[in-house]
Amino acid sequence: MGSSLRLLSLLSLLAVAACSGEDGGDRGQGDVAAPPDRDTWWNDATRLAGGGERVLAPRELRALLADGRRLGFDDDAQWWERRAGWAAERILALDPEDLEANELAGRRTLQSIEGFADVWRRMIETRVPSETMIELFDRYGPWVEEGRPVFLTAEEFALERARFGQAAAHLDRLDADPSYASEQRLLQQVKTSIHGDFPFVHVRAGPFLVFYAARDLQRDPEADPAEEDQRLASRREYHLLRASKWTPVYEEVVADFRALYPEVFARHPLEADVLFPQWVFSERGWYEDFAARVRRGEEDAPYRYGFLHAVTGWAYLTEGPEDADPAYFRETVAYLAALQILRHWARDAEDPTVNHWDRSEAYWFKEGLPSFLASRRVETPVEGRVFAGPWQLPRLTSVIERRGRRGPHGAYLTLPEDVPLEGVVPADGGYTDLAWLVVRQLSEDARREAFQRFLLSQVEGTHKGIEWFEECFGVAGTPAWRALEREIYSAIE
Repeated sequence: MGSSLRLLSLLSLLAVAACSGEDGGDRGQGDVAAPPDRDTWWNDATRLAGGGERVLAPRELRALLADGRRLGFDDDAQWWERRAGWAAERILALDPEDLEANELAGRRTLQSIEGFADVWRRMIETRVPSETMIELFDRYGPWVEEGRPVFLTAEEFALERARFGQAAAHLDRLDADPSYASEQRLLQQVKTSIHGDFPFVHVRAGPFLVFYAARDLQRDPEADPAEEDQRLASRREYHLLRASKWTPVYEEVVADFRALYPEVFARHPLEADVLFPQWVFSERGWYEDFAARVRRGEEDAPYRYGFLHAVTGWAYLTEGPEDADPAYFRETVAYLAALQILRHWARDAEDPTVNHWDRSEAYWFKEGLPSFLASRRVETPVEGRVFAGPWQLPRLTSVIERRGRRGPHGAYLTLPEDVPLEGVVPADGGYTDLAWLVVRQLSEDARREAFQRFLLSQVEGTHKGIEWFEECFGVAGTPAWRALEREIYSAIE
């Protein structure tokens, strides 16, 4: 390599001598040697005598570029750019992190993107990274953390600057929009939990985030990628369209709470960051397998194709058998949505492990209120259909005094001895239908104020027991109980 530099110096000296005059005489002190012709200079420095490319080390290439600038050859931008790029390519092949060579090759560092340091710090600190941020971490994380410059071509720089802009916009929105932040946290939870095992689409419906898991959303690894992308896009569109048929139910439930119980809703508004997740399985087999893993054998509530997981607050449901009454699914959606709102209101402000709804002893209310709100979502509700039979009705006190789902409660609807049993036995002994009936009647305008007072007491954990029921609804003594019983049962159609 030293011979190359010597050759370059020799060529420069020869060029100076050739321009000193015909007689070879000495120049005056003011004469300046003319530089060699730039093409000759370049070819002599980069080509062998036989015409092959001279192999130069990075330091020799850098010296060549410095000499060219000293000689003024960089004043022709087009000529110089091609040769500087040639030298830069060879330097970068051996030293990819050479700053000057990257600059000559038109490359800029990732770290020179406007606001890079601040955005990267926020990306590291956030607990809800976007897909774009995860891709940036995977691609550039080790280099950035080690403090090494990441060089990008002009096209790459423009692309990554745009992606960092997207990351910054995501972070800004997380800070400014509590509703968006809640949604992103839920999506992140899905991707990192058991839910991620199921292919799904999701849609926002008011304060609810609804997931729909279907087998045909699973990618076929053996299919043509382009064709598979097209098929999956079509299936996502199809399932989102199907979901749109029931998702208005969620906003209708919220509207019912606001319209029927305005005092309660005003006292317990649904803040912007509140978001309730519901997971719908298209296949009952998937639903049953999942339920068995998380519920420890507990059965669904009567008339329902789903359940509320009390620990997480997630609701899980399925569309049921193909021959199922559509009202069952629609009412299940509303029933679980109402339960989610009620349990959210009932969380103790000082102790998050305490939920007053779970501790309420008014089982008629806990079962009847969400059933009542669910029944309003269909033209012919599943609740109350059983009353068409010749059933004997129980004392109202036995309905009000029941404290929970479990236990030997027996049948609440019975047949006279001379009437043979025909048809289906009432679900839960008829208790769910009776609880729905009681709530429907007590929630009417005449007792709306008392009903809201009772609702507040159950979500705030202030009163319990049948004595509070009597005080709240003005039922004192046996005659008053009998009168209320006749009033409620007379409403059976």
